[in-house]
Amino acid sequence: MNKQDLIDRQDLIDLIVARGAATRQQLWRKSDEELVKILDASLLAGIRAEVLKTPEIVDRQNKIDEINADRLWSRFFFSHPGISDNVANRRMLFDYALSLSDDGVVTFRHLDEAAKTLPGLARQKVKQIPTAANLKQNEETLQEFCRANRLEPSTAALNLLRQQFGAGFDSAQIDQALQSGLINLSPASDEHILQWTREAQEERQDYLVNQASPGELRQIARAETEQRRIQAQREEDQRQIAAREQMDAAYGFPPLPEFNQHGEKLDAAYLNRISNTNLQLFKALMRKHGAANLTARLRGIR
Repeated sequence: MNKQDLIDRQDLIDLIVARGAATRQQLWRKSDEELVKILDASLLAGIRAEVLKTPEIVDRQNKIDEINADRLWSRFFFSHPGISDNVANRRMLFDYALSLSDDGVVTFRHLDEAAKTLPGLARQKVKQIPTAANLKQNEETLQEFCRANRLEPSTAALNLLRQQFGAGFDSAQIDQALQSGLINLSPASDEHILQWTREAQEERQDYLVNQASPGELRQIARAETEQRRIQAQREEDQRQIAAREQMDAAYGFPPLPEFNQHGEKLDAAYLNRISNTNLQLFKALMRKHGAANLTARLRGIR
């Protein structure tokens, strides 16, 4: 090796070391041809690195990264339908998955492992695949909800519920959809109310005849007897008040106002209080408005 060859070789090594592609110890035993190849590779890598820094390439790479991230999340949540897709869950999963990665790159395997071990993730009911059985159950669930709340069922609401919750929603999800405005249900028609009333009576009769125990029958009988007594007493109270109203009308008593001149509400609690603490005021109200008006107010009739 002559002096010029040694100088050229030294220059090659200096250039390669300066570019950070290798150390002198790594390069000293390389042939001139190998040194040239290493330098060429380093130069090409540098050119690629510079190109990748241009705004157009950076923007394009960012878009590619976003697309790949969306695909990764879509695949993940498809594989884990019981985990809610929200910002909080994504942040927790990504942070935990990143801690499992050795190179700072989060893969599906890391996310899958995070889903299996990470506590505190928000969960959701898994949508059921439509079948003849659960589609029929959907209709019955909506019918029962509407029956209990005196609302009119509709095919549009049924389809929206299936789209949102799958073919297996329950009454709580119907109420959630109703409160959020996802579905609208109008008041039940007179026809449906009559139908539901008839069905309720038939179900009650069937229960009493075929299912209720002797103890339950006795308890039901006592409850019905008490209910009839209360209803009879209410009707008698109304009859007495009506008779007093006729008598008061003959004397021209004005109706009892809702509030007095001091802004106090003339309700049953007020009348009960003054009847015990200010009997003179109570009698004055009776003389002015009549016994029927005071009795009706005391009993909460008006």
